[in-house]
Amino acid sequence: MKRGQIAIEFLVIIGILSLAIIPILFAMHWNASNSPDRLAISKGTFSAARIAAAVDSVGSIGDGSKLRTQVELPENAGLRVRGKEIVLYVRTTYGDVVILQPTDYTTFSLGTENVKREGTYMFDIYSNEPGVVNIKLVE
Repeated sequence: MKRGQIAIEFLVIIGILSLAIIPILFAMHWNASNSPDRLAISKGTFSAARIAAAVDSVGSIGDGSKLRTQVELPENAGLRVRGKEIVLYVRTTYGDVVILQPTDYTTFSLGTENVKREGTYMFDIYSNEPGVVNIKLVE
């Protein structure tokens, strides 16, 4: 066996291995580029679920009950309250993602329309009448 033949075989093996690794690297890059969007959606889902759980707790306890909760909202998020739903809008590179969390009680909001950017927010959740829960942004 000649030295030149061994060198060529070595180069062919290295080339085949390189071709096998390229799809793996591409898949890793694609997954890494989607991480911020997945993180924002996860953070939004957790925040909406936390608010909805607090609403249900206050509604279950009844009139005069109050609870303060803290949530962290992702970047490009907006919070709305519609009847018996907590709605969180999160803008991602795929478009707008709407996260709905149902509650058992009719809910009204005071100041939640001011929640439009990333950050940590405090909400007072309280009930003054049966079956109705209010959410107020603590400023």
